[in-house]
Order: sequence, then C-alpha cells, then structure tokens
Amino acid sequence: MYKGPFIVKALGDQEETVTIKAIGIKSGYSNSAVATKVIKFKAAEKPTDPGVDKEALATKIAEVAELDEEGIRTEIEEQAGFPFSHIKAAAESIDGHKSEFIVSGLEAGEGYTLLIEMVEWDRTEGAGAVLGSETTGFDVKAEESVKNFSVTKDFDSNMVFDTKNLSEFKGKITLSSNYNLQGTIAEISLKKGDGEVNFGDLFKSLKMKTGNDETAQDYVVYYPNASSFNYGLYPNGTYAGDEFVAGISQDTTIEAEISDEAEVGIYTFTAVFKEITTDGTTTVLETPLDTLVITIEVK
Repeated sequence: MYKGPFIVKALGDQEETVTIKAIGIKSGYSNSAVATKVIKFKAAEKPTDPGVDKEALATKIAEVAELDEEGIRTEIEEQAGFPFSHIKAAAESIDGHKSEFIVSGLEAGEGYTLLIEMVEWDRTEGAGAVLGSETTGFDVKAEESVKNFSVTKDFDSNMVFDTKNLSEFKGKITLSSNYNLQGTIAEISLKKGDGEVNFGDLFKSLKMKTGNDETAQDYVVYYPNASSFNYGLYPNGTYAGDEFVAGISQDTTIEAEISDEAEVGIYTFTAVFKEITTDGTTTVLETPLDTLVITIEVK
C-alpha cells in the first residue's frame, strides 16, 4: 500500500505499455472506485553516431599515415579528429580506398617489410590497444634525377653595330650540365632575313675558343664562304673538345669584328648544341640539348 507518490519505470529499453490500477481506502469510508491509468513507454533512444564525412576522412587517412625509418606511426585520432573505430569503419566502407604511405630516409633496395597495426586509442589512459596487424613487403626505388643541360651568356641577345663607330664584340658562352657527356658540339649557322648568308659576308673575324688551354681559332678563315659549320669537330670529323663532367661548366669565349663591307640589315646567328658519343667513331645525336639565338643588326 502506497501512502505517497511513487515512480513507475519501464522494465527494459524496448517500447512497452504499463497499466496501473488503484483504489482509495480510508477507515470509516467506502472504498473508492477502481482508477485505471495506461502509461506507454517509448523505446530508449540509442546514442547518436557523430557521423563521418567519408571522403574527407579518406583524405585525412592518407595525410596522417607516414612511414619513416622507425616504422609506421599513425596519429589518426590526434590529427584527423575522429575515434579510430570510426576511421576503420569508414575506410572499410569506401570502395577502392587506398591509404598512401610516404617513404623517407630509406635507402633504395628490395625486401623491406611494412608492419601496420590497427590501434584503438584511449585519450584518457594515453594508451592504445592493438586491434589487429598486417604486414606487407615493398621495395624502394632510387629517384631518377632529371637531366639538365643549359646554355647561358654574358651579353645581350640583340646587338646593334654601326660599323663607322662600333664593329668589335667580345663575349662568353657557358655550358652547364648535371650529368656526364662524352662531348658536345655546336651547329652554328648564319642568316640574313630568311636567307642563308656566308660568315665572310658579315664578319671580318670570328675567333672562338673553349677553356683556358686552347688557342682561339678564327672561323672566318676556315669558313669564309660557308653559312654553317660545326664548332667542336675537326675537319676530319673527330671530336676537338673535352669530355663533359657533371657539375663542371665549360666556357667558350667569342671575339668578333664586323666587316666594313657587311650589308645593312638584321642577321641571325644560331648555335644548336648537341651531344656526341665518341666510342670508336664520333656520332652526333639528333636531339638538341639547347639552342642559342643572337640577332645582329648592322646599320
């Protein structure tokens, strides 16, 4: 018998209906009629899932997983901001998702083994429990360096000569490479407008040399009536230069004098640099390494 308020609780967390019946009893009075009350309990609400942006999560997984010399370190919970159980579920539910691992500090070679441990991290305890692990083998390939050959100069690409006041010119061309070559040559040509013109028509002298030991040669003496020649080859076709060592540049100096009889107009001096091989015979490779173009205006 209840003499005060009472609390009615559901027996479980499922939806259910409870019927309460009561009568009032008091000494000296007739009992009251039976009072009936039906109480319907809803099913208990389950904790809501915070939800996971799966696409963003896949990106985060790739960003925070990193392989270094000491092995695999995943700080997903710290950096991605999601509990690891959600991370794992999301990763498994994304079709075709692949986690990316960045390799650093490892020498090129074969037979490396990667150990991946799935850890559920407890922030409060500051520790984690290993849920499972997997190993996979991988190889590390040496990064191929990009070959680079460049031509620079210490003078302007557009030169103007008034033969009455200025007819001489001096300059330096520097060749640089990050890889070894057996040799290089320059296919040099001269044009006036769109037509070929002989070197003797523009230059009184054209002296060039590469390095400090070589004696400058006047190429107008050799090719006065030619519009092109190969700098770096002897007349018999053998290589006249030195082997190209990576990181060591080669300088070619030019000393030129414009002829008093040169016609007024704009001339184009072009040097196409090509690699050669010297294994027994000298072979010029067709693909240019670089090209240098100079315009010479005679007034």
